[in-house]
Amino acid sequence: MDLKLNAEVNRLGLTIGLLTIEDVINWADNVIEHHDFPPYEIIELSLSSKESLEKVILKLMMFQGEVDNDLPPKK
Repeated sequence: MDLKLNAEVNRLGLTIGLLTIEDVINWADNVIEHHDFPPYEIIELSLSSKESLEKVILKLMMFQGEVDNDLPPKK
């Protein structure tokens, strides 16, 4: 799964209350661990523990790329 799609999944999860800011930061930290040169957006997200929910959601929206909105839901 690419970073933009993962960012969008995290954004939606955060928006509906399924995920917490801590969950999103843990995801960002995991991405940083597994990439030699993590994208700037991931580093910014990883440092967002004191940010408001709205700011974290905005940071997730800033990821580069496109998401196919016609992806089927997983059964």
